[in-house]
Formats: sequence, structure tokens, C-alpha cells
Amino acid sequence: MMDQQLLDLISAIYSAASSPDEWPEVARKIQRAIGGHSVHLAMSDPVNHRIDCIFSNSLSSDETRFYNQHVAHRDELTNVFNRVKAGTAFLLHDHFSEQQLNELDCYVGFYDRVGLNDFAASYFYRDQALQGWCTVARSKSDAAFTQQQRDMLNILTPHLARATHISLQLSSAQQTRKIAQEALELLPLGIVLLSSQNRVVGHNNRATPFLRKSLLNDWVLELPCPKAQQQLLTTLSRLLPGSEPTTGQCISFDHESQTATAIITPWVNSDEQAEWLPMSTCAMVMINSNTQALPLDWLRQRYTLSKAEARTLSHLLTGASATQIADMQFVTTHTVRFHIKNLLLKTESNSQTQMVAQVLRDFSGLY
Repeated sequence: MMDQQLLDLISAIYSAASSPDEWPEVARKIQRAIGGHSVHLAMSDPVNHRIDCIFSNSLSSDETRFYNQHVAHRDELTNVFNRVKAGTAFLLHDHFSEQQLNELDCYVGFYDRVGLNDFAASYFYRDQALQGWCTVARSKSDAAFTQQQRDMLNILTPHLARATHISLQLSSAQQTRKIAQEALELLPLGIVLLSSQNRVVGHNNRATPFLRKSLLNDWVLELPCPKAQQQLLTTLSRLLPGSEPTTGQCISFDHESQTATAIITPWVNSDEQAEWLPMSTCAMVMINSNTQALPLDWLRQRYTLSKAEARTLSHLLTGASATQIADMQFVTTHTVRFHIKNLLLKTESNSQTQMVAQVLRDFSGLY
């Protein structure tokens, strides 16, 4: 039966998987459990002959830099340890006698000089690019490692491996979420990703004015017009995660003395999104206003439009009617409707709502 110290150490290892700042304390606990003057927790890159210390309480940054620059590419110890099966613990003297060590340049020129005369090592992780190591070092004057200490390191090794795998997966997911969020922030539109219950699962800063906390302490989307909000909720109630794209719902409303437009379209879930967005996501809402007009040059180039057609489309994207557009452009309503007819053809749309949704989707780049 495991003693309490070992159970606490295993618990600390898994806690560090989701809280990387805890790895140094895990290393110290391993050192106290195994016994030695120092401990080193590191990830190495065997292809590029480089080691990155997660924690070391004896090697300085200068010594680590010296190792990477002058020792790593000709380290005879590492060449031998690379043949050890990942997921095992071993002692330095399992592979080398004292005489053999003293004949190695890397040992005399580095290991012995920095006090790594003898050590117990857990080689706990390996993938295509990384190897994970935890070594507890002793000096020549210290007693040899015992079988009990070796056994403890053997017990800890698979837990270190699983925790490292979890930690790397979480790190990758966090990086993916960061990249996705940065992409949303680049868009000149308010973007909100919703569940069918109107729960916000993602948004950019431009959408913040339209968000509020619900009674359940969730963020929800609230348009500043009761009629528009009811249209939003009705549309969401008809959507399910994984719905096929439709023409979308276009909702116009007043916001800060200007006309704004909210386009609601189904969100198509994929395996790739699972790292940064819940699979419960069912809709994307794009909010556009007069202060967030799409670039006319982009509209002209993307759909091969004339200047007049691009200006008309830009106004349609903010919810303006044909009459309002005619007044703004000092032309007749008949002229505006002629432009709209051409716009429907050039965007391959069957309705103005479908056209607006398609243009905003194209510009957002999220599909």
C-alpha cells in the first residue's frame, strides 16, 4: 500500500498538469522523497541537441546555456540514455562505471564540474520532438541510491508521463484559443458565438456593448430593442448544433442613434473547433453598424462591383432601406433597386438577407 507522502506527491504531479507554475514545487518534492543535493526537471530536443530546464535548483542559466552551446551535441551520456525505453527510471551507474565516466569528455568537462557526479533519473516522456527528464543528483561523497528510492522513482515515472501529456494538450488548446480570439479581434464587426439557449460561448470586444450577465451568471446577447431581441431568441430556438447553413436571419435595430444590423447564421461544428469552442455552439451573430462599415475596396474586389454598387452594398450591410440609401446617395429609389438587383446576381444570392449574411461571412473568414 502506498504511503501518504507518495500519494501526496502523485496528487501534486496531476495538479501541476493544469497549473504549470506548480512544477517547480513538484520537483522539490521529488528531491525530498528520493534524496539528493539537487533536482532537475527538463524537456530536451534530441534532434536539435537542446535542453530547456523547467526547474533546476543547482544549474544556473549560464551553465544551461553553456551545455546547450558546447556539450549537448557531443554528450555521450545522452547518446546512451536515448536508447533507454521512455517511461523508465534508472541510475547513472546502471550504465557507466566510475572509470568509464572519467574517460568521457562531457562528464569531466561538465557533469562532474557542476556537481552531477551521480544521479537517479526518470525518463518519463517522449514524442517526436520532445523528451522529458527528472534527475535527482548526488555528489561522490554521498551514499548510493537505495533500491527503495529507485522503486519510488519507478512509481512516479508513469504519473509524470501522463501529467506531462495532459499539460502539453492543455497548452496546445490554450494556444489555439488565443489564436482564434486574436483572429476575432481583427474583424471590424461585432462577433458573438452562441448556444441555442443564447449563452455566449465566444465573442470579440466589438460585441461587448451587446452582452449582459443573466440570472444564471452566464453571458447572453441582448440587442437594445425588444422586438429585435425577440427575433433573435426565436431564430436561436430553431437552430441546433450542427445545423446546415441557411440564408440567415437579418435583424435591424437602432443603437446609439444609428442603424445596426445583426445577422444570425447557423454555426457548423467541426472536430477542429473542439480545442477552442464548445460543440454546443449553434449560431454566429455578426453585428454591423455605420461606424463599422466594410472597406469599399474589399467589396469591389471581392464581388467585382462598381463604385455605386459597392456604396449601395455597404449601406445595406448596416440595415439601411432602399429609400434611405437613395437619400444618402442623392439618387432615385429606382436606381438603388437596380443596383440591388445587380448585387444579388454578383453575390449569387436569392434575397437581400442571404446577400448580407454571405458578405459578412466572407469578410469574417470564419467559414
